[in-house]
Amino acid sequence: MTPSVLFVCVRNGGKSQMAVDVVVTLGREARLDVPPGTDLRHWNTDEPSERGIDGVEQTRLVCDHIDGPRVRDLLQELPPAT
Repeated sequence: MTPSVLFVCVRNGGKSQMAVDVVVTLGREARLDVPPGTDLRHWNTDEPSERGIDGVEQTRLVCDHIDGPRVRDLLQELPPAT
């Protein structure tokens, strides 16, 4: 089985819950109740909306902010696909 990660931000918190290996909340305001035993991590991220940036540009900035060492480190921690 391929490991899966669910990234949740404040605007989609609680809307997209599914069986995953790791749940990562993004941003200072994102909060999520998860079932016991779920690997829940919180990544404080840049908040482009606080600077008036919305839409596709906001999404690109958040993706750029989390892409890199955090994602690579997380990939190393996940079990290999079977």
